[in-house]
Amino acid sequence: MPEKIFQKVERNNPVPLYIQVKEAIRRAIVEGILKPRQLLPSERQMCHLFGVSHISIRQALVELTRDGLLFRVPGKGTYVAEKLCSAEKGGAPIGIVIPSTNGGLCSPFVSDFLLGIKSVTCTYGQDVLVFTDTENGYLEPGKKNSLQGVILTEPTFSDNRVKKLQKMGTPFVVLGRTQEQNVSTVDVDHQKIFYLLTEHLLKSGHKKIGFINGPKRLTVCQDKLNGYRMALQKYGIGYEKTLVKHGAFSEISGYENARKILKYSPTALVCADDFISVGALRAIREKGLSVPEDISLCGCHNSSFTQHTIPSLTTADIFPSLLGRKAAEKLIRLIRGEKVELRTIIPGKILIRESTRRIR
Repeated sequence: MPEKIFQKVERNNPVPLYIQVKEAIRRAIVEGILKPRQLLPSERQMCHLFGVSHISIRQALVELTRDGLLFRVPGKGTYVAEKLCSAEKGGAPIGIVIPSTNGGLCSPFVSDFLLGIKSVTCTYGQDVLVFTDTENGYLEPGKKNSLQGVILTEPTFSDNRVKKLQKMGTPFVVLGRTQEQNVSTVDVDHQKIFYLLTEHLLKSGHKKIGFINGPKRLTVCQDKLNGYRMALQKYGIGYEKTLVKHGAFSEISGYENARKILKYSPTALVCADDFISVGALRAIREKGLSVPEDISLCGCHNSSFTQHTIPSLTTADIFPSLLGRKAAEKLIRLIRGEKVELRTIIPGKILIRESTRRIR
């Protein structure tokens, strides 16, 4: 059993212990480190390996079993579930390009997105290769394992990957918005989501709302910023550059940027990602402030831990597994030469929880 799967959890991390255990096991399954029908260590052994209680291990295993990733044999133990299908494999694989930063495969969003893709590709017996955006193998048609198609994530402005795939004539689908013409995409309306998150705060009486965004180079971050600005404009609130910061989709970036914005005494913060929100929450508490009593806080992605933070986090669900399924379905149709709609939009959902409240 590879040791890197079972490591002591971070007790200083605001993410609940059982969620950390669950994500570690799920990542190992998605990456193929844990194989179908492989027996997991006993619950007692995992308590020792992860450094958590029996309750945390049991809760993680129950949720993974419910999600169809594990199954239990009474008297024998817990096993990794069978592959989603047993169709025969055939033809060249398709490639999926994920971020090399933001946690990569460790990201709950990416893991769910990949599981959504696999739920479709295995139905057709289709092999999948995963690349990071720092690798170029999927852009080399002369290689032995040439690809039938590609799914790209995190498109940038003037994305050279898109231009090269268009020139190569390789069928591909992009998760997100691109500036290039005639590109098949699957996306969530991020502009609307961040309009609604900001509007929720404005309707609660907040007038000084900070925004911690992801990297400027990504089109999705421009969409999120546009939604934030549109809501401010509608409610007659001026846009203040000092209240807006860009950085990585990470806890440390959220922490550092929140510290900068807190100097200007906002009453609320909107974050482009849940991990950014966790960092912002730490910065707020370090300043001796409370959420939501002093500052309301919003995230995005509805990561599993957001229901268990204290307070629970107002966020938005953008359904990564569904996005993965839609992207895979569209790519397979393109490979078959079928016509598809260029832009597929999946509605997101705002989830109001305890981290936001009406301003006093």
